[in-house]
Amino acid sequence: MAERTKWVARGLRAERPGRLVWVDIKEFDNPADADNWLCGYVRENGLSITDFTIVRREGGRK
Repeated sequence: MAERTKWVARGLRAERPGRLVWVDIKEFDNPADADNWLCGYVRENGLSITDFTIVRREGGRK
């Protein structure tokens, strides 16, 4: 059985002053769903899109 590619919405989080890390927010099966969800999330919460990204992960690993 072939493992599927996952698309992960990630955001920057401040662990402590001066230390930013990327954290996974939500996982999707296709990039369009990830993009639509992330744009809506940013818009609804008044955030900056520059603090978020979407990455591809082969095989659906976390």
